[in-house]
Amino acid sequence: GMAQLSAACSGSKFRPCRTRMPNSQKSEVQVLAPYDAVLDTNLVLDLFLFHDPAVESLMTALAEGELRWICTETMQLELIRVLGYPKIAKALSGHKVSANQLLEQASRCWHQVSVPMNIGITARCQDRDDQIFVDLAVAHQAKLFSKDKAVLALAKALMRCNVMVLRQWQ
Repeated sequence: GMAQLSAACSGSKFRPCRTRMPNSQKSEVQVLAPYDAVLDTNLVLDLFLFHDPAVESLMTALAEGELRWICTETMQLELIRVLGYPKIAKALSGHKVSANQLLEQASRCWHQVSVPMNIGITARCQDRDDQIFVDLAVAHQAKLFSKDKAVLALAKALMRCNVMVLRQWQ
């Protein structure tokens, strides 16, 4: 189930794009690189708290290294903040999981990256809180996972930046 998947989501699953063969300068083996993925906070909650069946294929893709979840420290702090909301705190206790346990599980899956600099104005999100996800996806030409209306509204504009906005992984 989901628990084993998130346990399987430890960094070792993610192979580097290229591996060097020992004792050989010239031959480089291409390993299929995972797609970078940016997950907004609600999707993280769907994965690690609500275990929403709609995102099961996304969890599998993360566990199997098909997708590489990238996030910034700001996004991690945003998640911590949201885990403190009364509604979410109630859901945590209902699922018999602490905020720290959820963060621990999530941190085994994410790859922390630095906040992108100078990417210029790409697509402006109506919801200011969501802009950090949009900007990171643009900087890494990543797949952006969200079910937020303000983010989904940018799908067309973001395609011009090579960013696909997805509700779930097919």
